[in-house]
Amino acid sequence: MAKNYITAAMLLDELNTGLKFEDVPVPELGDADTVVRIRELSGNERVEYNDYVQSFKTENVEDVAVKDIINIMSKIVQITMVDPVTGKRVLSDSQVNVLNSKSPDVITRLATKALELSGMKPEQLEEAKNSLKNDQS
Repeated sequence: MAKNYITAAMLLDELNTGLKFEDVPVPELGDADTVVRIRELSGNERVEYNDYVQSFKTENVEDVAVKDIINIMSKIVQITMVDPVTGKRVLSDSQVNVLNSKSPDVITRLATKALELSGMKPEQLEEAKNSLKNDQS
């Protein structure tokens, strides 16, 4: 049986990311047929997301506020919410706060899916929260 070896052209093809994705229903943002495409984090995006989470450790905060957890969840959604045709992010880094004005249930659903697709556990959001609390005490 012949094997198909990867080529440089295949690796350089921006549309051939090899990243898993799923269309998640968000009827709260439109109608019953409204979906958001969420895909797994790439290696570089995983670093970006981890750096973002770590940035909360440097702030002088006595306790991790709910807004910090919402910000952390919104960030992973912003990174992984992509246009189904182009594969590009729907929101830029500067637009991440748009998500904070949406239902926390929607943000949590989308963040949980992004973590799942990226091989991370939703419990890691809770672990990040606890880690931030412990580092600031």
